[in-house]
Amino acid sequence: MAVSHTELYKLSATQAAERIRTNQLSALDYVKALLERVRDRDPQVGAWVFLDENAVLDQAKKLDELPAERRGPLHGLAVGIKDIFLTRDSDMPTRYYSRLHAQDGNAAADSACVGLLRSAGAIIFGKTATTEFASMTEGGRCANPHNAKRTPGGSSSGSAAAVADFQAPLSLGSQTGGSIVQPASYNGVYGFKATWSTISTEGMCRVSVSADTPGFYARNVDDLELLAHLFRLDSLLAEPAPPLSVNDARIAFIKTHVWPNAEPGTWAAWNLAQTLLAENGATIEHVELPDSFENCLEWRKTVVTEETRAAFLPSVSNLPGPVRTWETRATYSKALGCKC
Repeated sequence: MAVSHTELYKLSATQAAERIRTNQLSALDYVKALLERVRDRDPQVGAWVFLDENAVLDQAKKLDELPAERRGPLHGLAVGIKDIFLTRDSDMPTRYYSRLHAQDGNAAADSACVGLLRSAGAIIFGKTATTEFASMTEGGRCANPHNAKRTPGGSSSGSAAAVADFQAPLSLGSQTGGSIVQPASYNGVYGFKATWSTISTEGMCRVSVSADTPGFYARNVDDLELLAHLFRLDSLLAEPAPPLSVNDARIAFIKTHVWPNAEPGTWAAWNLAQTLLAENGATIEHVELPDSFENCLEWRKTVVTEETRAAFLPSVSNLPGPVRTWETRATYSKALGCKC
């Protein structure tokens, strides 16, 4: 891919990694291009809640000084970090988009995900926008980069928007309900939600220990594969996956009990998918779920609500004096699912 020096920000993570590995590009020049993109676009997009240019440049300079044999698989690649993952840098706070942590400083150690990224040679670029504790609906000024009047989705809004707008090639997000897949869809990027418990949540703001999982954003599948390999997710395959083909495949289409709420766009996508699959040799089967599945959402709500209560009870119980009123506590309690 031919890219001018001033448009290095357009490189995918895979392309940038190859250029850096073969000494066609320095980590410093690469992040300078990304920072220029951030300066130009982030006033409109608002993907970042914290980004220190000097800290980013210092990381790049140190990485450029490393000999080839000490360089990791993500050497020189910038990664945006959702602002619910602890970062040890003294100038990179973790604040969860919450007034309760507005004055917080740095953490004593990286979260597990950030630590692994850093050890692989990634540049911890900055902290991306999220909703409060990644569980409430209120967010910051982050906008959809394709149309600033549209939402970027939540709660991993900044992580998806930054990647979609070419401000970073990769980013780290998390999901309890739809917080990875929704922003990926809204911003037109690839979102990867890992299987539960395959990536450590240590050092991440936990809402529900049963439902939470970290995940990633990228602009193509090859870039997601870089991260999947780093986190050893490909080792879960007992044997190489066979080539994908829908010819002679049996594919089930299942309308759940919430299907009556589907809108015209969903209907159109549903019908198109069936048509394309059938035209390519697949056998389509329509499957009816047992009536007991009607309670799925209530079951999930019960589990997540109780785990959220456990996670946030200390914060609710220890609000500072001036705001520790029963009205304030009730507001937080209702929003966070606490019965207190």
